[in-house]
Amino acid sequence: MRLVVAHGEVAAVRVGQRIGTVDAQWIPYAPVTRLDDAVRRETELGATVVRPRVDFAAGSVIVIQDPNGATLALWESHA
Repeated sequence: MRLVVAHGEVAAVRVGQRIGTVDAQWIPYAPVTRLDDAVRRETELGATVVRPRVDFAAGSVIVIQDPNGATLALWESHA
């Protein structure tokens, strides 16, 4: 997993390997205040975690997939 940073902020997340049935790709991300709470809520609503939490110096990310197959990275900044 690779972060692209522009002007001190995460601009994109690149998943560089196959995750389940999903090929490597650029995926959108959504900034969240409390990552664990956001993931808990998303899974309650039917999402699946396809990439567990990864911690970077700049923040943490978890990749989820909704019941229709859309993939989204949830990002919590450490700043």
